[in-house]
Parts: sequence; structure tokens; C-alpha cells
Amino acid sequence: MIRHGSLLALLMVVFVSFEAHAQWVFSPAFYYASTTTKPSSGASSTSTATYIHARVGYRLTDLIYVGGIYATEKTNCGGTPCDERTGYGPSIGLMSENLYGILHYYVNVEDGSPSGSKRVEGTGPQIDLGYYFKMNDTFGLAPQLTWRSITWKKIKAVGGAETEDKHTESNIFPMIALFVMF
Repeated sequence: MIRHGSLLALLMVVFVSFEAHAQWVFSPAFYYASTTTKPSSGASSTSTATYIHARVGYRLTDLIYVGGIYATEKTNCGGTPCDERTGYGPSIGLMSENLYGILHYYVNVEDGSPSGSKRVEGTGPQIDLGYYFKMNDTFGLAPQLTWRSITWKKIKAVGGAETEDKHTESNIFPMIALFVMF
């Protein structure tokens, strides 16, 4: 039979060993692309895409990560904003000394033109896979491959009217992630 004192001592040993490896993680990831179109006649145009995904989480052990993500993405078409997207959701993953895989689930994503209609009530998964290069005990960089699939349920018109319109978008893209661990 285990006494209360023995149980408390055992829990303290487990908690102390658990805390020895725990740390906070702040990890923004970045993507930038620029495409220039040059027709055979007429002026060329350039479109750009800028994605920033801010992750904040906690490494519970040397392997388990829990946290959340906030993503903002902007696309410019010929110098004019043509698409803006924001989303957020919880995250869970595995982080070894160098490799990581994080599953995010967006609980709300909005997407649309700054002056036009927007897709609303978007949800879906995202997976980040990367290899972390440690610069010191606090900072690191990682090339990362990101896959996601978002499904929107409605379109919200400029006047505020919403209509049912299921729309799914899946994509894969590279990112560079900065890690700050403390």
C-alpha cells in the first residue's frame, strides 16, 4: 500500500523531471513569392504573396508540443491588394532535437478581397514539417514544408448578406521558421 507521503514524493519526482525539459516556444514562419508576367505586348505586372504564421506553444517534454497558431496572408496583384486571409487555431505536435511535425486545426479562417466579398467560417487542418538548426540555446532557424486544406462554408457580400457556398482550397508551400525558446 502506498502512503500519501510516498505518493507525493513520486509525483514531485515526475513533475521535476517533466519540468526540466519543458520550455516555451515562439516560432513565426515566413513565406514570400513574387511573380512577374510579361506579355508579348503591353506592360508587365507583378504579383506578390506574403504569409506570416505565428506559433506560440509549450514543449511539455523533449518530444510533445502544444500551442496555437495565428496566420495572416496577403496577396498583391499588380501592386493592389487583391486577397487577405487570417486564421487561428490550436496546435499539437512532436519536436525532437532537430525534426518537428506540428498539426494545427484552424477553427476560423476568413479570406477575401479588402474591398469585395469574403469567404467566412473556414476550418481545416495544417501540417508543418521541418528541420530545426540550433544557433544557440535560445534561437534557431528551420526550413519547413507546410500543407493545409481549408473549407469555407459561406460567402459574405460587401453589404453583409451571407450565402451558403462550400469552397475548399488545399495547398503546399515552403516556409522559413524562426524559433525562440525560453
